[in-house]
Amino acid sequence: MQMFRNLMCALCFYAVSLFVSAGDGTTLYSLLDVPVSTSAAGGGGVQIASASNDLSLVFHNPGMLTDVYDSDLSLGFLSYPAGIRLGSLAYARPINTRSSWMLGLRYMDYGEMLRTDETGALLGQTQAKDIALTAVYAWKLAQNLQAGGSLHLVQSRLDDYYSFAILADLGIYYVHPNHLLRLAWTLRHMGAQLVTYEDHFERQPIDMQLGMSYKLEHAPLRFHATGWQLFDGGWSRDRVDPDLEMSRFQRASALFFRHLILGVDFVPSEQFMLQLGYNYRRVSDLGIEQRTAFGGFSAGVQFRVKHVDIGAAYARYHVSGASLQMSLACKTSLFGL
Repeated sequence: MQMFRNLMCALCFYAVSLFVSAGDGTTLYSLLDVPVSTSAAGGGGVQIASASNDLSLVFHNPGMLTDVYDSDLSLGFLSYPAGIRLGSLAYARPINTRSSWMLGLRYMDYGEMLRTDETGALLGQTQAKDIALTAVYAWKLAQNLQAGGSLHLVQSRLDDYYSFAILADLGIYYVHPNHLLRLAWTLRHMGAQLVTYEDHFERQPIDMQLGMSYKLEHAPLRFHATGWQLFDGGWSRDRVDPDLEMSRFQRASALFFRHLILGVDFVPSEQFMLQLGYNYRRVSDLGIEQRTAFGGFSAGVQFRVKHVDIGAAYARYHVSGASLQMSLACKTSLFGL
C-alpha cells in the first residue's frame, strides 16, 4: 500500500506540471465522465461531497471510500438516449480502521451505428464500446479528513480502431465534526494513452473539481454545490454564442454557471431520500431552440428495502433525450460471503 501512496503522490506532482498546459478540453474517454452513481446522477451529474450512502460515489471521489457505507457491493445500470447503455460493478472491503480498498468495473455500449466510406456510401453497421477497470485505495489522514487514489485501465474500441490508457484520480474528503458540512477536492483523468486509435497520441483533459454539501441542522434538507472542469482548458474552451444579445455580465454569468452544478436532497430518514439537481451546461451545450422547460434538471430517489439499497435517477437533456439510471447495493454477508 505504501507503493500505491507513492504512486499517487507522483501523479499529483505530474498534475501540477500540467496545470500550465491547457488542452482543448476534448473528452477522449466519455465513459469516465458518465455519472455512475444514482446519487450523483440525481444531483446534477457530478457530486464529490455527498453524504449519501452510495458506494458508487467512490468512482467520482476516491477519498470517500473510508467513510462508513452500509453496503460493500453495488450494481448499476444506465440507459442513455440513442440506445447507449452503461453497466457498473463495485466491491469494497476495509483493510483496517484507517484504510480500505475497492475494485470497480464500468462498461459502456454505444449501440449500433451506420458505417460509411469517405463518399458517404453505406457499408453496413459498426459498434463502439468502452470498458474501464478501476482499483481504489483510501486512507484517513486525520479524524475527519480522508484521501484516496484511483487507478483506471481503460480500453476503447471504435469500429476497427482500438485504444488503451492508464489514468488516475486523486481525491480528498473532509467531514466536519458536526457532520453537517462536507467538503471535497478531486483531480481526475491524470495519465497517458499507451495505445492510440491511429498514430496520434491524445490526452484526456484533467478535471479538477471542488464540492460542498451542507445539511440544515433542524430540517431534512441537504444542499450541494460542485465546481467542475476548473482547469486544463475547461475555461478557455467555453464560448457563449456570439449571436446572442447578452451583456458582458450575462456572458460572464453564463460561463460561470457552466462550471457549477447545484442540488438539494430531501432526507426525512436514513432509509429514504429524494433529490433534485440542475446542470446548466447540459442546456447551454444543446444550442437549439427546441429546449424543454426541464432541460438540465435531474431527479433521484434512494430507499432501503430490508438490507438492500435501491436507487433511481432521471435526467432530462432536451425534448428528444433523457437518461434513466438504476442501482442496487447490499452487504455480501447476505449471501454468506
